[in-house]
Amino acid sequence: PAPDDLVLPRLVELYEMRMLDPAILKDLPLVFDTRMYGLGLTNLKKLRKRYGLTKTRTQSHTVESIDAEICWLRAKFPTSGLERMRDHLTKYCHKWVSRAVLTDWFRINEPELFRSRQRGRLFHRRFWSAGPFDLWCVDQHDKWKKFGLRLHIGLDPFTGVIKWLKIWWTNRNPILICSYYLDAIAATGFMPLVTQSDPGTENVRLAKAHTFLRQWNDRDLAGTIQHRWMHLKKNIPPEISWSQMRRSWAPGFEMLLEEGLRRGIFSPGNPLEVLIFRYIFIPFLQSELDDYVYMVNRRIKRRDKKRVRPHGVPLHIEQRPQFYGSRSYAVAIEPEAIESARGIYAPPEHRVFMLVPDSFRLLADEMMEELGSPEVVQERVWELYLELLQMFHARGIIGDPEWTEFVNMAPEQKDRPDEEEDIPDEPIPAEQPLRWNEHIQYYGGVNGGLGQRKCVSISMRILLIFCVIS
Repeated sequence: PAPDDLVLPRLVELYEMRMLDPAILKDLPLVFDTRMYGLGLTNLKKLRKRYGLTKTRTQSHTVESIDAEICWLRAKFPTSGLERMRDHLTKYCHKWVSRAVLTDWFRINEPELFRSRQRGRLFHRRFWSAGPFDLWCVDQHDKWKKFGLRLHIGLDPFTGVIKWLKIWWTNRNPILICSYYLDAIAATGFMPLVTQSDPGTENVRLAKAHTFLRQWNDRDLAGTIQHRWMHLKKNIPPEISWSQMRRSWAPGFEMLLEEGLRRGIFSPGNPLEVLIFRYIFIPFLQSELDDYVYMVNRRIKRRDKKRVRPHGVPLHIEQRPQFYGSRSYAVAIEPEAIESARGIYAPPEHRVFMLVPDSFRLLADEMMEELGSPEVVQERVWELYLELLQMFHARGIIGDPEWTEFVNMAPEQKDRPDEEEDIPDEPIPAEQPLRWNEHIQYYGGVNGGLGQRKCVSISMRILLIFCVIS
């Protein structure tokens, strides 16, 4: 058998994707030399058992054995459905639970919710994508604007992999949005052929940075912009992701945020309270969003007959597209190219990357140490906020002109009026836009935007049809 040190890291990764043993066995030979080693199903099961990677049948959970964990998870995710709760049990509690057992729990404890079905008007839209890294879509989300929080997402519509899902005090600053993209490609060393977004100045630097990097690799692309501006609500994939997040993840945290307004302990118009809120809540919520992204990228989606796309774990489709009759269009990019683009389009010293002013952070860090550096958890996050607020008041600190100016800074405001004279945040008319195929709604970058040629096998032409819930 193959040595454990060769197999185990990939085995753990596939196990966390909840992949079946035959699929794992198909993938693992790619990480060792099959001329020297072998691995069969029996040895794979022994290996999993040896390292405690047990699954549903071995764990044999019952309604009673999962009750405490589900009650805790329902406080965090009160509207998550059955399949999403299975994912939460695996992610947070390391419990593999059968669908039948979880169904029984819902029938006993939440019969009305179990019978109810959310209904909405469905609008069918056609969307073509050729393969992984053909196209990345980005979009912002402003439903938490009243709390002073904004979200932003980037994803690959072919695989369903979420590349980033960020929360910050703004999602309108083009420097910040560009940094999300550069961080994502720096993490993997690969970029897509094309990026796509709604019209808006917040996306211009991302478009220009991506075009800069594509031209870095391919001089023939000079004079073109490798980004698509989508009008008339045609940036479909992110809207689907927002809808799914709003249903399964957001309600519990939205109720948590509402608590501060309801109790009158947080005012979005008070600079001191706003900074304490940002200092505590943004890192906490980002950690929760990171867990959500980790889970979504590693869980197989429900099969949909209206989607002619590979059915599998999103991250696995990206890593092994050949297993799904596809190919990757990832473009390798050197780290020095990314850093060059970052220096031009997303300088890291910009104020938009500051969670709070440095003078405030020094005081807040000192007070947190006095409190024993407690972990920020959902159950007492508002109590921690109040403790910090009371410590500021006890020291007679109720505000600072610098803090007020920082809080009132417009989301897209620049440090200096003249700092971007050479990089205007608007599309450059001289750039030649990507071509597109008028016969199909294909927005990727294959063949200069026209899609795959007729000589390409039919199995490689993937049609995605999305249903958007309004």
